Amino acid sequence: MSRPPVPPVRYELRVEGHLDEHWSAWFDGMALVHEDDGTTSLRGSVADQAALHGHLARVRDLGATLISVKSSTVRISSLRSTAVLSEPAATGWPGRGRAERRSSMPTTTPTTSVQLYSVREAVADDLDGAVARLAEIGLKHVEPYAFHERTDDYLRAFAATGVTAPSGHAPVLAAETPEAILDAAVALGMATVIDPFLPAEGWQTADQVARLAERVNGLAELAAERGLEFGYHNHAWELGTRLGEQHALEVFVEHLAPDVVLEVDTYWAAVGGADVPALLAALGDRVRLIHVKDGTLDGDVDRQQPAGSGEVDVPAILAAAPGATRVIEFDAYGGDVFEGIAQSLAWLSEHDR
Repeated sequence: MSRPPVPPVRYELRVEGHLDEHWSAWFDGMALVHEDDGTTSLRGSVADQAALHGHLARVRDLGATLISVKSSTVRISSLRSTAVLSEPAATGWPGRGRAERRSSMPTTTPTTSVQLYSVREAVADDLDGAVARLAEIGLKHVEPYAFHERTDDYLRAFAATGVTAPSGHAPVLAAETPEAILDAAVALGMATVIDPFLPAEGWQTADQVARLAERVNGLAELAAERGLEFGYHNHAWELGTRLGEQHALEVFVEHLAPDVVLEVDTYWAAVGGADVPALLAALGDRVRLIHVKDGTLDGDVDRQQPAGSGEVDVPAILAAAPGATRVIEFDAYGGDVFEGIAQSLAWLSEHDR
């Protein structure tokens, strides 16, 4: 059954300085208001979170200092980044066609990202610095965890580096107010929210799994109201637990609504005993993202290695999910994890074609 279209939401983006009124056209006709405090408000209806992300990217490319983002019903964020407001002429494109101006904006689904849990210690110490270092490595996209707890910090870091977050992890299934998490995802320009973890004891019976799927289906509807996708990320036990002739993940998928998505952690699926390429082929387009990591298949995370250097058949996995976003991840790493991420990115750049 198809859902009615999600109605546009009114937003206000406030930036420092008074922008010339001709910039309104670049922001799809949003009303441009010069405030008495010397700031500019951009106000108008935004079709979905992708359109909101486009506006935020334009603010960044303009060189403006983003102060806040508000929706018509809830204040999403308040922040001040360190960028300096640029004069419009500095961009060199007033007078150029609107389609040409948009050509510099991202228009396709990103193919490579990194789960920030990999660098959790660096994020805890200096989130801005961690994101900046990943950008220096060459990553344009990241997958934050618990992003609803530090939404403003992430917005600031993304504005400073140009990095985006097409997906993110958060404990939506356990949340008393999942709406707050989903609203934070909208503010950060995400397309997909993933719940990363439900303990093994919740996957022991078919009834448990069916009830879990029902809960996930309801949250997917809540996400769709905001233009988001919602899904689940596996560990080993969803594949290692057998319910009759099927593993628990298969039973789970049988109960999912068509619009629920999956992020398959290919390492943990292999540790759980799955034929991962066959699993990905069976799940098809429901798999929006895959976690790409390597190591030994005994589940010892301290022995994880950059992609292509361990026991996981990463080439076959990539071939089985050609349209899925590749999310580099390390649960642990014996060396400098940033160097491990850089090696994985280099290997993907050479072999994932």
